[in-house]
Amino acid sequence: MRSVDWRGDLRFDVIVRSVGSASPNIAAAIAAGLGLPVEAVVASIYRAPSPLARALPRSAADAMCALLCELGLVVDVDVSPTALEPAVTLDVAAEIADPALTEAAGLAIADFLGVSVDEAMELLMTPPGIVLGNVSPVTVAAFEARLPQGALELTTADPLTSRYALFAGDLPPSERAAVASMLPGVVLADDTSLVVMDLSHGDADRIWRRLARNPGVRVFNQAFLRYDVQLDAADSDDPGVAAALEELAGIPLDDCDSVLALAPVTIENGVRHADVETRLKAYAARGISVTARLASFVEHVLVVESAPPPALALVGASGTAVLPLQLPPLSLPRARLLRARLEQAGADVLQYDAPPARAA
Repeated sequence: MRSVDWRGDLRFDVIVRSVGSASPNIAAAIAAGLGLPVEAVVASIYRAPSPLARALPRSAADAMCALLCELGLVVDVDVSPTALEPAVTLDVAAEIADPALTEAAGLAIADFLGVSVDEAMELLMTPPGIVLGNVSPVTVAAFEARLPQGALELTTADPLTSRYALFAGDLPPSERAAVASMLPGVVLADDTSLVVMDLSHGDADRIWRRLARNPGVRVFNQAFLRYDVQLDAADSDDPGVAAALEELAGIPLDDCDSVLALAPVTIENGVRHADVETRLKAYAARGISVTARLASFVEHVLVVESAPPPALALVGASGTAVLPLQLPPLSLPRARLLRARLEQAGADVLQYDAPPARAA
């Protein structure tokens, strides 16, 4: 707690510097004590640094500061009126980095957000894994400090300056025409689907408000999208190709001929949207034909080739189940987590992209 020299005629502000180790459940109690809306208290805590109470006598400010520190908040007292620059607010998405630590990460997320573990895990398992929204950088730092080290990879983005992607299917003609009128220059395909990239925050918000009632319409921050790089073709007789694949995709030289024979085949996973163009140009410069495929929402199939009974029990199968056993398609985070659990239990598991769903 920062100390400020006292004068009897001064008033003081209580400033939240970080959520620290506090539980979100304290917001309601603080709001009741201060006579403030809960939403205002939550905003002060999660968009810190931010004033929580203003123009208090020094004794009252010190008492409040001591109490809030005991609750886990990082707070201090400053002479009123405190001038604070508005903090940039960020959205945060999380990807599984170590499946063995995912359950511990889910517990940490649940504790930080004040939700159940099941709700926290659902956030992680639903691409693109958005776990926090409209929070300040110091809140992101406090959140990351509570996570098991190496469990998750976090991506942050300023929602106001980000670019957005619209994905929509089965839109009626009237809705497609409305989107066309809102986005001059956009060329619509001759079907009922619609994909528009690089939307501003304002355009994305307007389109979402117009189309949200339509099932299958999704708008995502492009910073959270991930792509796979697919090798389409390359000259296997060119010695530079093998060197390029080792350098760019990490494929050992001894395996390059086998990989080239499998083309088209995925050679990179999880490339960020901002890096896609650079990656494609890098391959093209080395004479390798590749394609970037949006991977964030592709479902995955697991095939259990062999497994002891405890592993089969994880998927609700008995020890007499016929193997290989193909499991229903799952989102990538769910597939990664289940595969890790199965393999830890002694199963041999294959994983591949689920084929696209056929139109009814």
